[in-house]
Amino acid sequence: MGTVNPVVVTPAAAADIATIAKGFVASFTLGNGQFCTKPGLVLVPRGVDATRIIAGALEDAYPQPVMLTQGIAEAVERGVAELQEAGATVVAQTSMPGPGWSASATVLAAPLNLLREGNRVLEECFGAVAVVVEYDDVDEMLRAVGALQGALAASVMIADDDEDASAVLDHVQRKVGRVIVNEWPTGVAFTWAQQHGGPWPSTSNAASTSVGAAALDRFVRPVAFQGLPDSLLPAPLQKANPWGIPVRIDGVLVQPEPV
Repeated sequence: MGTVNPVVVTPAAAADIATIAKGFVASFTLGNGQFCTKPGLVLVPRGVDATRIIAGALEDAYPQPVMLTQGIAEAVERGVAELQEAGATVVAQTSMPGPGWSASATVLAAPLNLLREGNRVLEECFGAVAVVVEYDDVDEMLRAVGALQGALAASVMIADDDEDASAVLDHVQRKVGRVIVNEWPTGVAFTWAQQHGGPWPSTSNAASTSVGAAALDRFVRPVAFQGLPDSLLPAPLQKANPWGIPVRIDGVLVQPEPV
């Protein structure tokens, strides 16, 4: 499962589009594009030459992705062809290396009107492939965010005191499980509060995560015990609390007595 993890660049942030372009290329080609959190689509304001600059950043980096399997390599090439059939245009592409299962790293450009239900541009192309979409104004960009499918993560590039930041974040958080500001989504930190999941179709359960403390919920099932004598209750639920764990009684958290 998985979908395009979007990147949104506000008009104010686009003043540093060269730096953003390098970061974007580094992120979507990391691991040869074989991360579930790989950014696959970037929304950028028109008029800052973003498409050309991002294409140039790929050509400067010139990655030569070697894929995990032959099937993945073939799917990348097939996906790029499908994106072109859907209306996107290749603006930069590395040549394929010789040995191994390989696929070209590719940047495509697509008009905003392709971001509609059923269009291939909204679907993930697993590999070092990304699509650049330019918008004319913030309202248009927000509508485009609303057209995206659910995803695991999204990066939002903003400037200091960015007047558009609040509106963009409000729209983006409805679409993804993790919102990142001025950083890139590739990779997942194994921390207590991490959320590695997202709305359908990025995962089958938007309320779950596969990383972080809440991931424990994926492997447990709630059970209620009614009318059991204390001796037949599971050990953590017995009055003596032999495991010495914190418990809730009538909603009140009760800490075990210190040993």
